[in-house]
Amino acid sequence: MCPQISSNYSGAVQLESGRVRKMTETKIPAAIRVDWWYGERVLEGEEELRAELAENYAVSIVRTRRGGLGGGLYQLFVEFLSQLTLQEVARVLLEGVAFDLIKSGTKIFFIRPFLDAYQRFKSRQKEEKRAGIDRFRLVFQDAAITIENLPHTDMLGELGNILQAVAENLEPMTRGTKGQLFEVFIPVFEDTSDERVCKFRTLLRTDETLDVSRISRADYFKFWGLDYYGVAFPSCVYDVEHKATIHEQFCTESQYWNSKMYTQKRGGA
Repeated sequence: MCPQISSNYSGAVQLESGRVRKMTETKIPAAIRVDWWYGERVLEGEEELRAELAENYAVSIVRTRRGGLGGGLYQLFVEFLSQLTLQEVARVLLEGVAFDLIKSGTKIFFIRPFLDAYQRFKSRQKEEKRAGIDRFRLVFQDAAITIENLPHTDMLGELGNILQAVAENLEPMTRGTKGQLFEVFIPVFEDTSDERVCKFRTLLRTDETLDVSRISRADYFKFWGLDYYGVAFPSCVYDVEHKATIHEQFCTESQYWNSKMYTQKRGGA
C-alpha cells in the first residue's frame, strides 16, 4: 500500500509509516500525472518535462506509451490532485485570486509551473505540429472537473475562464440536488440526430456525427455534465447560460459506445 502524504507546507511532508522527509520551498503539495500516447517520431524534451515537474510538485508521474500508427503525438492527458476542495477553489477565485496561483490557508495548488513546463515541452517539438492537451482533469477533495479539448480551440488559453465560470456556477449547480456532486464534465453537447443513444454527451474521438466545424470556444460555456455520488439519478446536465439544471442524463464517450453497442445488440436480437 502506498503511504499517505499530508503536508502543512512548513517544509516537511509526513509519511504514514512515520518517516519524515524535508521538502524544498519550491515543492507544491499537489500531485500531477501526465500520460501521452505517440507514434514513431521522437518527442523532444521528455526528460526535461519530467525533471521540471519533479522539481516543482510533491508527486509527479509522467507515463508514455508508443503505438505503431505513425506520426507523432496522438493523445495527452493531464491530471492534478489537490488538498483543496472545489468549494475552497471557488471561494478564492471569486475573491479575485488568479486561477494558476490558488492558495487557501496553508493549502496551495499552483498550476503555473506545469503550464510553463508544458509550453517549453511543446516548443521543443520540431516536427510535431499537434501537441495539444486532450483532457485536463482536476481532482479536489470533494469533487473533480474534467475538461475536454475542443476542435478549433485553445483549451489552456480558456482554462482560467472555465475555472472562473465553475466558481460562479457552483452554487446554482449544487442547489436543490439530491446528492453530492462527484464530477463536472466540460463540455457536453446536445445530440439531435435520429440515431442518437443519449440526448447529451461528450464529443467522440472517432466517428463523430456532430458538425465539429461549428464548434468554438463558446461551447465550453453552454452545457456541462454533472455526475453525483450514488443516487437514483447519478447524472444530469447543467445549462450554464441560464444557470439551470436539465434533468436529463448524459453520456461520456465510453458510456455512449456501451449504450450504442447494447442498442445494436437488441436491434439484432
